[in-house]
Amino acid sequence: MRLCGYEWTGERHIGRVLDDGSIMPVAPVNVFYADTAGFLAKAAVDSGERVSADATMRPAVPKSARVPCVGLNYKAHAAEGNLPIPDRPVIFGRFAASLAVDGDAIPRFDEQTDWEGELAVVVGRPLLRASPDEARGAILGYAVFNDVSARSFQFHSSQWSLGKNGDNSGIMGAIVTA
Repeated sequence: MRLCGYEWTGERHIGRVLDDGSIMPVAPVNVFYADTAGFLAKAAVDSGERVSADATMRPAVPKSARVPCVGLNYKAHAAEGNLPIPDRPVIFGRFAASLAVDGDAIPRFDEQTDWEGELAVVVGRPLLRASPDEARGAILGYAVFNDVSARSFQFHSSQWSLGKNGDNSGIMGAIVTA
């Protein structure tokens, strides 16, 4: 099942992308994430309703989402940037406000703009000090993610946030449920 986000009458919603490309409404995004299991069951049955063509596509996550990212997550990428392979994962945060969807304009805000294709893992319920099995059980699904970076800003300090949070710099595809 594929899920997408859209905005209609000023509110962000989750919809199911059907085989013909149309979108069936499921729930407002914050309501959906309060009961993902219940709304996934609802989304599995075609209600016959469809989202208006006037709706604007948006990322299928709440505006308050936390977006932790892992940098230098494979050797070739570290070598490409002439960076040492870290002993521990390089974790940085992305602001939910930097997220966009396919078709949104990506402003070129840096002469050293770069991009990487990534896999986003979408967690469907709160986790705190979770075991590996609990964390796997909380995965809602996966999405393709285009991580656009402003490299000249990214390396101004050891914290990468400045170069990773430009407007529309995190392009997220539809969520494919786990």
